[in-house]
Amino acid sequence: MSGSCHTVRYDEGEPNVLWMLYEPSFIPFPDSRATFRDGNVRTITFTDLCTWEDGVGSIVFVEGTWSFDIVLNDIGSDDSIIRFMEFVTEPVYCNGRGLMGDYQEVLLISFRLDAFGAVITYMQSPDANPEALDIMDVQIIMKDGSVMELMPQSGIVGVFTLRLDAPVVLSDVDYVQIQESILLPMPIS
Repeated sequence: MSGSCHTVRYDEGEPNVLWMLYEPSFIPFPDSRATFRDGNVRTITFTDLCTWEDGVGSIVFVEGTWSFDIVLNDIGSDDSIIRFMEFVTEPVYCNGRGLMGDYQEVLLISFRLDAFGAVITYMQSPDANPEALDIMDVQIIMKDGSVMELMPQSGIVGVFTLRLDAPVVLSDVDYVQIQESILLPMPIS
């Protein structure tokens, strides 16, 4: 599994402390949640902690390589911490954009939102050219009226992932809007 790190904050009263958010990136399959089960170990390796500044280039904070084993504890067999919400109660049609920029209508069969992004599962028409499609213009509308944009991340045929720039509290979500005309209300639990 690979991923990217984002600097959250540094040098806030504690010398030589850098807080980072590690965001794993992988193409999810239906059983991919098994990766994050109680007791599993994830190893994260950092090499040469650096940053990038426009006009300057890469600036190295510290040279070296560090590996950390992170044991996922207390997640619970019911995935009580790693949670998602399914927004599709019945399939709906939307447009997907192909590699060449052409659009085709697809049947959206699942929209799973978690705190960091979403996974969309769709079906193409049997006579369509099977290809990975981007599902564009997806927004989360919060109960307070604010809007969070979901950005395209990756996809394979039938599955597309989107990411958020900042985590979302699922209980604060009102609905999901796709391409202006599709509104998926918050599921009733």
